[in-house]
Amino acid sequence: MTTTRLAYALMALATVLYGLCTIAAALSTPYWMDEVLAVWAARQPTAGAVWGALSKGAEFSPPVFHWLLHGLIRLGLHGRLAMRAASILAVYGVAWCAFGLVRRRREVGVAALAFTFVLASGLVDYAVQARPYALVALCFSLAVVLWHGFEDSRRQGLAAAGIGLLLGLAIGLHFYAVLLAGTLGLVELAWSVKYRRIRWPMLAAIGLGGASILLWWPILRHVAAFNRGDTAAPEYYAHPTLAKLGDAYVGVLAGHTQVLASPLLVLMVAGIAAFVLSLRTRWRISDLDLVGAAACLIPVGVYGFAVVVSHTFNERYGIACALGFALVVARSAAALPHARWTALALGAVLLVGMLFPLRTASLADDLRADAALAERAPPGLPIATGDGLRFLELSENTDRATGARLVYLTAPHETDLGDPTNEHQVERWKTIDPRLAVVPAADFFAAHRQFLLFRDPDAAAEAETLFDPAKARVETVDKGSSATLVRVTLEGRSP
Repeated sequence: MTTTRLAYALMALATVLYGLCTIAAALSTPYWMDEVLAVWAARQPTAGAVWGALSKGAEFSPPVFHWLLHGLIRLGLHGRLAMRAASILAVYGVAWCAFGLVRRRREVGVAALAFTFVLASGLVDYAVQARPYALVALCFSLAVVLWHGFEDSRRQGLAAAGIGLLLGLAIGLHFYAVLLAGTLGLVELAWSVKYRRIRWPMLAAIGLGGASILLWWPILRHVAAFNRGDTAAPEYYAHPTLAKLGDAYVGVLAGHTQVLASPLLVLMVAGIAAFVLSLRTRWRISDLDLVGAAACLIPVGVYGFAVVVSHTFNERYGIACALGFALVVARSAAALPHARWTALALGAVLLVGMLFPLRTASLADDLRADAALAERAPPGLPIATGDGLRFLELSENTDRATGARLVYLTAPHETDLGDPTNEHQVERWKTIDPRLAVVPAADFFAAHRQFLLFRDPDAAAEAETLFDPAKARVETVDKGSSATLVRVTLEGRSP
């Protein structure tokens, strides 16, 4: 069998494994908190109501992704797979973008390695989420494809317009995507220095794409205000730190539990070997090298923006860098001896990695265990919690009868919470959906002599901190892998 056939066989196997793993995970994995927020926003009765919910802090994003989900729901497609299908297809699209970019300069085996690298990377974790991040990465990747082929295009005006629209769409999916427009702008400036000429249509397209953030200014203004209230907390979960920046790179490159078959190892091996070989020959920096290097630095740009402006840093804001690393590992493999066979061998290693569960598997297990624990609760009593994250997840992931019993207890002094982000989110959603059972703890205790308490040992805000444990009888009812259900009887009162 020729290397060409082997390359396409590698891609076919990667496609099958990717499809089986992501579809199975999408069907079986309950929604985590951010997905709950996205789906709830999309379930609003009209597109205008979606905008209104986001303006009230339903979550911190522009409305394009929620409008997409809203449209699917209106068509009757409201299951977990339907809500996550766009992300599954988006990651697969990024893989084809990586393949196409490399194939323009390299043989098919090296391009197949780039394709497989994407499908084995941590980017796949975001394929099984009803969140916009994978779609943002796809918009950026498609814009890079148009940028790379711009000089050879017969319709450069259309190509430039396409880049502007794709960058604008990415920003409509998530505010942080404006940094991707900045990344491509820096690449274009580097290209201008390299070739000593300016492509005004390209600069205009990138600039207009970035400026599209102004379309969402009304929501952005509210989001910024809500964000300031969260980031001011001393233990805010997303404070930008160098450790989190390092975790972001490891998360994108070692997206599976088995690091020995992860893109991180493949990248290290190929990179070190290629560096040693580069000492003997001179490497010419190509246009694709400019893109790859810039894309790899996206998390650094996000981190700098977080430190100076937003004060919020998450790995997911920079996952488009997966495209950059796919280009870098292909570039490295191409420099190795017998590049076509070496690339196929590295791709086979990545296939082994794809056989292992997604990193999100442990999260899915916890979500399922929590929902099962709540649904096993003895009947007749409300189920209270002071943990905003668990309240949101249980409200969505449990059956209707159990969800109707859930109550979130608000603390009288939120300053006592190290990180009130999730609690703020519940309170914001109460203003959007008054039906949510969100009540002050004192009022709840006055009305209920006995209740069930959903306890999370790792949560910062527990409902039991709202009453004096010395004046209450607490009995364990049931235990799950990550939470405990107890019955609380307040002293001096009989059930």
